[in-house]
Amino acid sequence: MWGHTISMGQFEECISISRAFDSDYLLKGKYCLTKLPIKGFVEKINKTSELSRAISYKKKDPEYFELGICVPSSCSANMADNLLKTIIKTIFNQDIKGNRTIDEQYCKVDEPIKLRPIDIFAIAFILFIVFCMMASSIYDYIQTKKGSRKHPLFLAFSVLTNAKKVFSVKQVDSPDVIHCFNGIRCFSMM
Repeated sequence: MWGHTISMGQFEECISISRAFDSDYLLKGKYCLTKLPIKGFVEKINKTSELSRAISYKKKDPEYFELGICVPSSCSANMADNLLKTIIKTIFNQDIKGNRTIDEQYCKVDEPIKLRPIDIFAIAFILFIVFCMMASSIYDYIQTKKGSRKHPLFLAFSVLTNAKKVFSVKQVDSPDVIHCFNGIRCFSMM
């Protein structure tokens, strides 16, 4: 046995659990990814298995088995860790010693996303840029239809005007042109 040893479980099913029992208690699912040390367990299996000795080329025993479990959201990582160790002791008669198998950072509960002030600023800034692009493009389109003179300041964010400049590939033999900007244009479009 070698390679990646992981069983992700049913993440979506666990997170979608939501059941109200009383008016004041709501049970929600909490998905946790555990890390079980299994090196000793695998060594016991390998010593007794005839097949294991026959297939030993490039074999490296895994040290951990990652297992996705679902517990109630009111359960802390420490409580879930104790519960998991008790279940493994009862079913497999194996003690898991050492560090905790479940850490709170590897647990997920379906909660609404909380925006930080920097997130709100970034969203507002991007929306402002998009608004400027739309307003400038509409101005450019209307002025082009009318045949009127366009003010350069109002064309700064115009997609119609700037797309022509960015996608232009005509060769210009002028000492004022820096040709490496063509590559920068390519990267800026990505």
